[in-house]
Order: sequence, then structure tokens, then C-alpha cells
Amino acid sequence: MADDQQTTGKPLFRQIEADDESPEISEIESLCMNCHENGVTRMMLTKIPMFREIIVMSFSCPHCHTQNNEVQFGGRFEDQGCRYTLQIKEATDLNRKIIKSDWCKATIPQLDFEIPARGQSAALTTVEGLLQRTINGLQVLQPERKIAQPEAAAKIDEFIERMQTYCRGDKRFSLILDDPAGNSFIENPRFPDIDNGMIVEHYTRTRQDNILLGLEEDTSTAVESNSNDNRILKENEVEKEEEIPDEVIVFATNCPSCLTPTQTKMMPIQIPHFKEVIIMATNCDACGYRTNEVKPGAGISEKGTRLRLNITSPQDMTRDVLKSETCTLLIPDLQFEWHSGASAGKFTTVEGLLTNVKEELQRFHPLGIGDSTEDHSKMKQTISYINELITGARKAVVVLDDPAGNSFIQSDYLPDPDPCLSIEHYQRTDEQDDELGIKDMRVENYEITKDE
Repeated sequence: MADDQQTTGKPLFRQIEADDESPEISEIESLCMNCHENGVTRMMLTKIPMFREIIVMSFSCPHCHTQNNEVQFGGRFEDQGCRYTLQIKEATDLNRKIIKSDWCKATIPQLDFEIPARGQSAALTTVEGLLQRTINGLQVLQPERKIAQPEAAAKIDEFIERMQTYCRGDKRFSLILDDPAGNSFIENPRFPDIDNGMIVEHYTRTRQDNILLGLEEDTSTAVESNSNDNRILKENEVEKEEEIPDEVIVFATNCPSCLTPTQTKMMPIQIPHFKEVIIMATNCDACGYRTNEVKPGAGISEKGTRLRLNITSPQDMTRDVLKSETCTLLIPDLQFEWHSGASAGKFTTVEGLLTNVKEELQRFHPLGIGDSTEDHSKMKQTISYINELITGARKAVVVLDDPAGNSFIQSDYLPDPDPCLSIEHYQRTDEQDDELGIKDMRVENYEITKDE
């Protein structure tokens, strides 16, 4: 498939278009699980606008006429897992659109009910649709169950009645979507404003999550000798003592957009009047996708940094900006906050940063733009405001608040003071130290003695 990809020059996942004469539909002979004869499975790799890549599969058997269709995610796993906790307080909350991936675990604590990962196929539905889908699944074998297991069938009927009261909006309850792949989503109708009825968390996957997703091999039964451990530790110490080479490092990877094999380039650089950072860039020749990511090379600073830039002219849009992954972007006039963890570190310009925020808004809220949304929604107003900033039609103040102190805005007046840029160094709060993991660090007496 990689050779065909290089020949056609088209991405693996592309949007369905009327003038696309070869939509890349594959047919595979498959076993029918109903009559055990051979049927045909048709697969199409496509991309939903404002969402992700998907694989559409359809099975049909010419012998028993059994048909089935399924949708699977075809894109990459996100860098972090996500957890949505939604409080259903009124009937309108049942209409919120949700995206549930194969790896997502759905929980309703009030019912002591859980849909495990891989328990249901991926779905684009609503909260009510998710509940109704569960009810329909429980009702499928009820007639047979009432004959074979009448007591179990009675308990299931009682549970279905309780779930139907939640489905009608008669009772308040909580819905939790926990997806280590980071591909699930619950609509925020007030986006980009904060939804007081929903908590969105992005977390680092555990080793068990990586094993579940197939990102890491389960080596729990393997036992490494102490000599190998000591050898690895010594090699790591030698590597840390060596200087980072001043050259571009290239390694093979897949395009995050179309999954075509491509290359990622990485290089450490020293930013003048700041510190050393590591820049990674990917450029896909197949679909034109380009991205860059920045990692700090000097750790966490002693104090946090708050950068305040007053955009007064188009020249301010060309200033270089380093935004770390722990940085929060604020536009006070718009009452807008783009919290840390929502995007990776970026080394770009002010214009590039605002453009990236606009694109990320659309990506993180895929259901907020389209024919079904109101013309004067807050989402569209926010994007329109950012567009005016980018084109120079509006003046505003942009604030970068980084508790790790790893963000930077270029000054055009060095070594003189910059009248449009103010830099404030502040002492972090205990909550910020906890979020950065500083409070969990043990830097004294961390070696286990023989007496212990």
C-alpha cells in the first residue's frame, strides 16, 4: 500500500468528493458468521470534515443475505488520554452530541453501570442515543432470557425501566467518558466558554493503557538482571554528559493526518536571550500536512512567566513566539482562555500562533461549526475575532501565562525596553506545582539504604 501511495501521490484518508474517480474502495472475501459461507467486505478510508479519519466497512453475504456495517477510527491516537464528566441536569443535556471511540469506557455512577472499552463499536450519537442504544442491546435477548432465566430477565427489565427514566430526563445523573486514546468527545454548546456542567481532563496514559492500545508490549513476565540494569544506567549517564549534537536528526514516522510514511526532523537550538529548546518538524508530501513541536531543553524554571503583548500594528504579528505545552493563552478583551495541555509546544510567530488556535478550536470542537449551528454562536464570534486580529483589523492584548517559565515572545527593541511587551516572573502556587509534578519529586534521601 505504501508503494501505491507514493505512485498516486494521494493521502490514504481523503474526503469524499464528486470528482474523485477512485475513492479507494477495497473488497475482501470474508466468512459469513451466519451461514459460514464466503461473503464480501467492502472497505473505504475517508475523512469526515472537522473531525477525524475513519474506516467505513460494509459486509454482505449473497447466500443468506446477511448485511452488516461498521465504522472504525483510522487516525492516530492523541498524545494524551481524555476524560469527560458531564452532569445531566435537564432534558436539553440529553441532546448533546458525543463521539465515543472503540477504546472509550462509558460510566453512569448513579446506575452503577459501565460500558467497557471495546464493549460497543465507535459511534457518533447523542447522550440520549447512547442510552437508547444500550436499552436496545439489553432488550434483544429478553424473550429467550425470560424462558431460560426468568429471575435474571426480571432484574434486567427493572434496570431497563430505571434507564428509561434517565433517558426521558426525569432524573439527574452523571455520564463519564474515559478514553485513553483521546478520540472521544462531548459537545459543549457554550464553547469556547467554560461549561460549568462538564469537566474535561487530559491525562498521561499509564503503562496499562499503552498495553491496552497496543502501543507498548506487555513485558511483565520478563525479568532483567541487575547487571543489565546497571549497564543501561551507566550508558544513560554517559549520554547525559555528552553535549547535544548540533545537527538535524531524521527518523521515520507516519503522517498524523493521512498516515502516509514520512519523516520527522529534530534539532536542538539556542534561542537568543532565552534558553535551549528542541524543535521537531514534520512535512508530508502526500497531503501537504505540516506541523512543528517544541520541547524545552532546560527543564522547569524556578518561577513562572507571564508575557503580555499589546498588538498595535501588523509588525507585531511577525514576532517569534515559543509557546510550551504548559502555557495558557489568554485574550482578555474576548474573555478567552486556551488552557495548557490543549495543544503541543509551538515555535512560530504571533500570527502563526493565532492561526493554530483557530484551527485547534475547530478540531477540538468538531460539532461547533456547520449548517446545524446558529449564525451568531459564540464559537463563530470567537473565530471571527481571531481572524480580525490576524488580518490587522483589530488591536488587542495577548497574554501567555506559563507556570513552567518555558514560553517566550521576541522583543523588537532589545537591549532597550519593549513598550508593547511586558514580562512578569511570579512564584507558582501549590496547585501549579502539583500540576507540573514538582510536589511529587523527591530530590533528597531518595536512595534506599541497606537498613531500609
